Amino acid sequence: MQKYLINQHRVLQFDHEWLPHRQNCDTWRTQGIFHDEQENTYGFQLSVNRVQAGMESFCAVNLQYGKLDAEQGMIQQRWCIHALEGDKEGLLIDEDSILFRDEAQLLLAKDAIAMRLRGDDYALDLRMGRERPEVWFGEDGRIPFLLGPRRTRRGYLCTLPMLSCVGRIYRPDGSSSRVNGTASFERLWGRYPLRMSKAHWERFYLFMDNGDELSITAYPYGKLSTALCMPKNVLPFVFFDYQMEAASFLELEDWRFASAWRLDMPQYSQQVFYLSPIVPYFRLPAAQPILGVFDHNGNRLGYAFSELLPGARNEVDHVGLALFFREN
Repeated sequence: MQKYLINQHRVLQFDHEWLPHRQNCDTWRTQGIFHDEQENTYGFQLSVNRVQAGMESFCAVNLQYGKLDAEQGMIQQRWCIHALEGDKEGLLIDEDSILFRDEAQLLLAKDAIAMRLRGDDYALDLRMGRERPEVWFGEDGRIPFLLGPRRTRRGYLCTLPMLSCVGRIYRPDGSSSRVNGTASFERLWGRYPLRMSKAHWERFYLFMDNGDELSITAYPYGKLSTALCMPKNVLPFVFFDYQMEAASFLELEDWRFASAWRLDMPQYSQQVFYLSPIVPYFRLPAAQPILGVFDHNGNRLGYAFSELLPGARNEVDHVGLALFFREN
């Protein structure tokens, strides 16, 4: 039977918030950049999203993994699971692990998180070392979902930044290589109003080549934007005064998505950044393109992982939850 956390009156700590929260929606997300011995650059993003809808819960597991310089090398998979009930659907969440069949496993320890990915023609083992303190967003980790008459709607966000990655990649031809790089792990939960387009976000996690990391969440129709900056050599800080403008759009089944952005963050840098897809993974229900971060001359300054919800650029009265739980 699924275990839950129910006592919200406590000091927040990442390890203590691993289990799902009753009557809340939960996300466990990790992403990172690493290199093999041949100096190829790889990216990965694994997310487990659990949504509470009335008395029933649903879960979707998403994976992207592969070379960042070759779109055809990316492996993109999505699994949809209904009714979290023990191991009935192959997903187990306990106090220190998430196990999804044989395809994806996360193991939590005080000094590291281990990740194991397996597929028909790939395999990846990574140890992500926890060498930096956990970072909670703002006051007590609380983040607003939207402004207006229901300002009390909030969630929680904790980030483990700058995880040092070491491990091994196994290729379809039977060869393998040691790999190393950097990653992050994000733990989110709250009462997400997913049926409301104003609460739909565009989320970005930036890995800058200078070692800085940024977590950015924008609500285009909710008129709210937040940013968590985690510099390599300075204490983390939160800021709200930045501008993120869509530079281009595309449509998926009558849903409009932004597909490139102009990002101006004067509290972080006087430089203007431009985000455009390197791996254009635009599919419903949530588009997750992997982006390059560029300057105005087209020089790459980093990479970004994204999550774009369908209501972010479509102001509609109601977004059906069925959209979020369908197979790709």
